Amino acid sequence: MKTERCGQLALKLLPWERRHERDVVESNTEEEMTMTKSMMDLPMNTKSTTCTCGGPAKYIETVCPCCGEKGMRVKAGTVRYLLTDTFREQAVEKIYGLCLSPDCSVAWYAQDGSHHFTVDQTDTPIWSKRGAEPAYICYCNRITREMIRHGVAVKGLRTMEEIVLLHRSEVTSACATRHPAGQCCEETFAQIIAEEVKESLGCRCS
Repeated sequence: MKTERCGQLALKLLPWERRHERDVVESNTEEEMTMTKSMMDLPMNTKSTTCTCGGPAKYIETVCPCCGEKGMRVKAGTVRYLLTDTFREQAVEKIYGLCLSPDCSVAWYAQDGSHHFTVDQTDTPIWSKRGAEPAYICYCNRITREMIRHGVAVKGLRTMEEIVLLHRSEVTSACATRHPAGQCCEETFAQIIAEEVKESLGCRCS
């Protein structure tokens, strides 16, 4: 299996300008079943009451082959969905680790250590990587921290739904196929709102 050599992240990540809207349609035809097979094994939510995907973050024991750090546990369906067409079918392992090291070129690596994928093999910017642009907080609705800050400080908004609807026509929830870790962002989003509220009010309390 062809994989890229490990190395430090030197190039700026590509912006996530192409939204991968691949509808999984049930079908009995062999051709269409083959098309949807790679979307299986997506993580199911066990945390949020409103999000239909994601779940509590977990880490795998296998470390990144490049930087040696433990990565977040990600199911293969998420990895396949976010890889570019050229590499999608190479994601054959059931479980992957998402490398969060800022300067590491590895995006996801197989739990069995057999292969890995680099940041230039996906069009999705991984928020933790140095130079990721845009660095989304909410991948489903393409919301950055700057957009949250604007909603809080300028518009006086206080909820995730309000902030998303300020920038988008509707609230979308599909973390399992849009977030690099397949995780729900609601808790992180709420934490950032709280931080921005405190900042906007000039609060100095701990």
